[in-house]
Amino acid sequence: MQTGVYSAEFGHEASQINVVSKGGSNTYHGSIYDFIRNNVADANPYFFPYKRAPPAVFPFKWNDFGFELDGAIRIPKLYNGKDKFFFMVDDEWRHIRAVGQGSATVPSPAIAAGNFQGYTTPAGVPVVIYDPATGDANGLGRTPFPNNTISASRISPISTDLPKYLGTSTQPYYAGGQVVANYLYSTSAPQDRQSLTVRGDYIQSARSQWGFRYSSGAETLVSTGLLGAGSKTITNYYQYMGSNTWTFSPHLVNEARFGYTHFFNSTGLLSAFTTDVVTPLGIPGLTGGLPATWGIPAVSFNSGPGTTTKNIWSSFGDLGGDGPYVVTDPTWQGVDNVSWIRGKHSLRLGFEYNRQTFNQLGNQFSRGQFSSQPLATALESGTPGKVTLSQGDALADFLLGNLYQSTVAVAVADANFVRNVEAAYVDDTYKLSPNLIISAGLRYELTPPWNDTYGNNFNVSIPVIPPQGAASSTIPSSQWPF
Repeated sequence: MQTGVYSAEFGHEASQINVVSKGGSNTYHGSIYDFIRNNVADANPYFFPYKRAPPAVFPFKWNDFGFELDGAIRIPKLYNGKDKFFFMVDDEWRHIRAVGQGSATVPSPAIAAGNFQGYTTPAGVPVVIYDPATGDANGLGRTPFPNNTISASRISPISTDLPKYLGTSTQPYYAGGQVVANYLYSTSAPQDRQSLTVRGDYIQSARSQWGFRYSSGAETLVSTGLLGAGSKTITNYYQYMGSNTWTFSPHLVNEARFGYTHFFNSTGLLSAFTTDVVTPLGIPGLTGGLPATWGIPAVSFNSGPGTTTKNIWSSFGDLGGDGPYVVTDPTWQGVDNVSWIRGKHSLRLGFEYNRQTFNQLGNQFSRGQFSSQPLATALESGTPGKVTLSQGDALADFLLGNLYQSTVAVAVADANFVRNVEAAYVDDTYKLSPNLIISAGLRYELTPPWNDTYGNNFNVSIPVIPPQGAASSTIPSSQWPF
């Protein structure tokens, strides 16, 4: 780690981290290891749920294992790399398994099918579901559904398919006049990681030495939720490096290095890349999209205004609406350094080229986010302009296909940014005397702005900010911000 004032050879940031991988030697060396944790050896964690006994077992497993091997490359009767050709290989795996429990308040199978007979508030007051197709043009005078049941022909097909991600339960959703969770489900958070490094060193001659390295890694983090909901983070990378050190003389040495790195990261949902939930649902104006965006539409139930029925049902689907965010970044790098000792001067100069790429795909609400309130199935009373609402249910509105709010991304943002970064430097360490050394350096960097090769970037200019409440007809189109 270098901080503060360091050599002009390094730039870009205020601190530098230099990593040197282990090389091989004539003697073979190796190691094997395995780190283990599990619920047998660990103490039980804290458990705070109110009035519930802790489970007998908290399942947990953690295995981190791998090996390292290095030495000279030898092929019996074919090649002996003693003093010339060496290798090092290191591989590591980590697997973590943890299981938990979640809970939700879900409807009975009858209510999920539209039958609200016997449905009450926590206080035992019957809830009446009104038919929005009845009443006058102002919504006044609505009448209840017969037997407080929405007929199958009136239920939206989409509302029939989506609730399977909420589930049903025959257990009561009230206890002691309070709303309770009547559906328990298991959650898990598996983590898998693997990393590999292979290095080779070849001494061609006293003047020329070659170095090679390949590194790769992959990590998947999963967190499951209610009936298919959950998150998934996928990260993988691979990297190639080749270098040559050429000694022209005891006072002049050249180092050349080339590298390529490919980095991928996807922060998405459990269904990403595996299950397209949206397309089979047939939601108007909403398509499944790219595999990275796949997930379950988010559905929330909320209480409405006035004395409408307070909501008791849990939200379901992939909630939050954020993501996915997928990054794919390949980077090429070429570096050449020259070290030259002349008299009292130790000079080092070089050049660096980077072809940097920043690709990102993602947006909010790509799967759709929907909310429902007891509005369409509530009783409207009063006079036009002074209406009060009562009764109804948010789930009943949802079954009829009447939503309070829908939020859907127009498109998923997709960008491919590239730039060429170049730098050159010169360093001089001048030894004035055995007790006085002067180090001076100069570095020039050219870091241009990113260029979007897709051409999707745009700037918005608002020459005049209209006053609040102004209509578009009062502002000339030349001053519109699009």
